[in-house]
Amino acid sequence: MVNYSEHERQKIAETEYKTYKPNKKVVVKSDAGKYIEVGTVRQVVTDKTGLKAYIVESPDKKTVSVLYRGSEGPGKKGSKADWLANDLPMAKNIVTGRKEATPQLKSAAKTLNQVLKDYPNTEEESILCYIIS
Repeated sequence: MVNYSEHERQKIAETEYKTYKPNKKVVVKSDAGKYIEVGTVRQVVTDKTGLKAYIVESPDKKTVSVLYRGSEGPGKKGSKADWLANDLPMAKNIVTGRKEATPQLKSAAKTLNQVLKDYPNTEEESILCYIIS
């Protein structure tokens, strides 16, 4: 398993807000000032629920990172799906104590389950998920 510091994990999570295409490298600067190649984008996931994610495979093919992009700010492209169909209903569920997943959470779970199927030789503890909201 990859041993990133918490600060390095934060930097990796922040890459969710960059625009990547398949086969592009995801690189961050380490705490020691060197560049770390997190891996190569293998898939870009977007759907009608507003889900945005990158599936990134490490150079040694032993670790897969799922970079889930958080909600878009109000007024930005995609914010309507994020806020009206997902964030506000989730806030209501939390306040009322309902245990119901939003469409975007269901899609995120489906994406992660597909990653587990698509990368059977990767140990479960080497599937890393990042999200900033």
